[in-house]
Amino acid sequence: MDFSYYFLYSIHCSLHIIFFLFFSKNLEQINVLQQSEIETKDMAIQKLTTENDSFKNNKELIKRDNLIKEQKSTIKNLKKENNRLSDLVNILENNIESLKIKLNKEIEKWKKLFNKMCNAIDKALKRKPKEYVEDYEELADSIINDNYDYEKNKEKDKNDYEIGM
Repeated sequence: MDFSYYFLYSIHCSLHIIFFLFFSKNLEQINVLQQSEIETKDMAIQKLTTENDSFKNNKELIKRDNLIKEQKSTIKNLKKENNRLSDLVNILENNIESLKIKLNKEIEKWKKLFNKMCNAIDKALKRKPKEYVEDYEELADSIINDNYDYEKNKEKDKNDYEIGM
């Protein structure tokens, strides 16, 4: 065999070695890139896992959820109490209206009785009916205090009664 064959074979082998070295360098670079990507993804997974655990066990969220439940319960109870008080207000308003009606009827009865009493007093004293309530108040005060002179006022009241008729 000839020297050229060995030479060509050695070049061929050298090319394979160069190719292998070049390929292995590329593989190394690809491996480094993939390793870096894996590490980045592992860190992201770790971060998300930590966040997930934090959310699952987060005391603040649990407190907030409990507070929301408590507030909903309080609101529900306040609505019930509000409805109860509204019903009570309606009952009281109806009672007030009923009492106003009764009071107005009673006032009317007393007014009629007062007018009858005033007419009876005027008739008993044989005098003209007075126009103002104050006149009857003065008469009542003088009778109560024994200052009313029946005989003296009899003639005056009689004249007032006859003139009024």
